[in-house]
This record gives sequence, C-alpha cells and structure tokens, in this order.
Amino acid sequence: MQTTIPPRKKLVIITVIGDAEESVKYDLSRFKSIGASVRRIATTMAPSSEVPDWKQHIDRLPLEAGNQKSFTSTLYPKSIYTFVVSNVLR
Repeated sequence: MQTTIPPRKKLVIITVIGDAEESVKYDLSRFKSIGASVRRIATTMAPSSEVPDWKQHIDRLPLEAGNQKSFTSTLYPKSIYTFVVSNVLR
C-alpha cells in the first residue's frame, strides 16, 4: 500500500510597523493544518535613528492554546517583522 502525503509549504507574513507599538493577532484558521510554532524575525531601527540596524532578532512563538490556529505578537515601533509558519496545508 502506498500513501501519498500532500505537499506542505511555508507561509510567510511580513508586517511593517510605524511609530507606535502594536499587538497583533494573526488568524490562520482557514488553513487545514499548520506547524506547532511560528518563527519570528524582527529587523529593528537603531535607537533614535531612522536607519535600520539590520540586526535580526529571531525567536519562536507558540500557537494559541487549544486547537486555535492563531498567534499574537507585540510589535515594536519602526520595525519589520517576518513570521514563518512551517507545515502549512491549505
């Protein structure tokens, strides 16, 4: 017996933040399945400057408790956030 596993892909979300801190909830409930965590990559602005420091701050965020396909992140001002979700199936 041969089993075919559907291809899984990565979902990339990019968020650019202005001058104020924001808390954003990302709803991924329209996907059939997603990985257990989200990789967050932040590129921030140097303090008191308009030039990005180009330091990438990388960490992982857990998905919300239960069967919810969502996550929340606090986003700091003047930053670019990239979220990578693995094992996404539509």
